Amino acid sequence: MIRRLAYIFLDSKHVRSPISFDVSEIILNFDKYKKLLMEPRSQLDKTLEACEDFLSMTLYHSKDTISQLGRHAKETEEILKNIKIQAFNIS
Repeated sequence: MIRRLAYIFLDSKHVRSPISFDVSEIILNFDKYKKLLMEPRSQLDKTLEACEDFLSMTLYHSKDTISQLGRHAKETEEILKNIKIQAFNIS
């Protein structure tokens, strides 16, 4: 749960998002929140799952992200192809 909180907290800071919470409050007062955090399928667990889904779709599966990954892959493939050609010509 701590890992999930950290993941959602960090990702929410790097994207335009309506999601915001004070992770330090939770971690510094863990005993106060422990039962709520550790209860499987609690409302908090469901809320965090929804936040995680939202951030994943916004950050990792967005049209822009997928496009950039595709461009990067093509450019990397071309660079590696040229390196192999140069290495072959040198031999």
